[in-house]
This record gives sequence, C-alpha cells and structure tokens, in this order.
Amino acid sequence: MAQAPEDPTPQRPRTRRNRLIVLAAGILATLLLLAFLLWWFALRDVRGDVWAETTVPLDPDCAGTPACQTAMIMPSGHNNRDGQAPIEFQYDPAVDTPIAQWGDCLHTLFVCIEAEIPADAQDDARAAGVRACMAEAQTCPDACRARFAARTQGAGFARVEQIFFEDFVDPGGWCVPREADQ
Repeated sequence: MAQAPEDPTPQRPRTRRNRLIVLAAGILATLLLLAFLLWWFALRDVRGDVWAETTVPLDPDCAGTPACQTAMIMPSGHNNRDGQAPIEFQYDPAVDTPIAQWGDCLHTLFVCIEAEIPADAQDDARAAGVRACMAEAQTCPDACRARFAARTQGAGFARVEQIFFEDFVDPGGWCVPREADQ
C-alpha cells in the first residue's frame, strides 16, 4: 500500500486573533466602499450655480424712481372698504439677480405653454409641447434645459409636470436659485 506524500507546506492553525484581523479588515473595506458610493452618488447630481452672475442688483429703494415700473395695483383689505390706499407692486426690469433670471425663465416657459398647447390636447401632445417650450426657452440656463430634456424624454405629461416642479419650483430644486431657498 502506497502512502500519500505529505504536504510540504506547513499549515498554520487559524487562531482567534487571525479571525479578528480578517473580520476587522473586511468591515473596514466595506465601510470604505460604502463611503465611496455615498460620495459618488451625492456628486452625480449636485445642484450647480446655473444662473449668470448678477450685473444689476436689486435696489430696495428704487420705488418712485424712473428705474421702477408698476407691475400691478391692488386694493388693500377686502375690496378696499376701509378707504385704505391701494398696494402698488413695482419692479426694476434691469435687475438680473438669479431670482430675477429664474422669474424670466418661468415666465417664458408659461407664455409658451399657454400659447402653444391647447387645453384639450392629449397627454402625449401636452408632454411634447412642454418639452418643446423648454427647448426654446432661451431665458433658461442651458444646463437646466438639457437636464429637463434628458429627464423627460419619452415621459407622459404627468411625469413631465412632476419633473418640472422637482427641478424648477420645489425648494432645493436643481434649477431653483439658492437665494430662493432662504
């Protein structure tokens, strides 16, 4: 009967210390991988400064000057029963803060939607109309328009509307100026 040759490599017994080192290394590697993944996902969709730099800041004292224009006059109180002076809303059209740019962007989009999309249009036609209006809205930053186009491609109207609110209206939205969050 032939005996099996002995294994020349000495076997080290697995001790409790070795197991703890391997376990600690595994946990550390898992935590590092998790931290990296969280960091990577956080950076993938970081809200940027998509709005142009302000060249004409808001002047709160412009009321009554030629720079300010009246946007609307409303009676104060309930139908101005108390004889109070009406409330006059004024604005300076030259102001180009990020919030003013955001307002111009939304205004351009809403005017286009109102003019181009019939109220009785089918879901697909409404979604396509909103996408076309956004593509043509030159007052909106290119990055916002590109993001909107990518996120709404092939989506129905309900999803297009949801994405619009997420990106352009909701606090913290990707295309909402940071100043609007305060």
